[in-house]
Amino acid sequence: MSMSTTGLRKSAAVALGAVGIAALGGVAAANTASAAEAPSAHQQHLAHVQHAAHLAHELHVSTTSAHAAHLRHLHHVAHENELARAASATAAHLHHLHHVAHVNQATQAESAHLHHLHHVAHVNQSSASSSATTVSDIKVSGGSAQQIAAELVPAGQLASFDQIISHESGWNVHAVNASSGAYGLPQALPGSKMASEGSDWRDSATTQLKWALNYMDSRYGSPNAAWSFWQAHNWY
Repeated sequence: MSMSTTGLRKSAAVALGAVGIAALGGVAAANTASAAEAPSAHQQHLAHVQHAAHLAHELHVSTTSAHAAHLRHLHHVAHENELARAASATAAHLHHLHHVAHVNQATQAESAHLHHLHHVAHVNQSSASSSATTVSDIKVSGGSAQQIAAELVPAGQLASFDQIISHESGWNVHAVNASSGAYGLPQALPGSKMASEGSDWRDSATTQLKWALNYMDSRYGSPNAAWSFWQAHNWY
């Protein structure tokens, strides 16, 4: 009976010990789990370093992006300035071309005008020369002084020619101005001037009228112009 009680007590003690050990094991396990769950100072430092590196990276990315945007802006501004300068240079070049074209056009117009004036002067000179030569070489069929004049003088000039000769000499081949000595149909002064058309200037109506027509053409341009001058001055 006493042995059984003793055995029971031992069994109970063993059981209590086992329970105690189990309890201690649970506490240890819990402590271990808690220790595993709580980061160490080293881990906390690593996490802090990683976080700082992340922030630095983000800052770097942000700074790089802002720098890139600034560079793009500067590039855009430079491009705009270059375009503005190019446009200004183009406008200046076009203005220069317009000015050159205007000058060339004015020069061409002036050159054409000068050419025209030269041509007119040449024609007039040739006409006067031709007229002088033709008058001297004209062969007339004779007749009265008025008939000879009609053969020598162009139809459009004949009326003026007739007015001058009528006022100067009355169509008298031998007319003499008592005060000046002017002679013949045109009242040449001196009369010997008419020898340029022929040695018979004293008596020949043809010679005198040829000289008269050449004189009017060379001095006034035509008998019409000579008659206009005569009307204003009463001489020619």
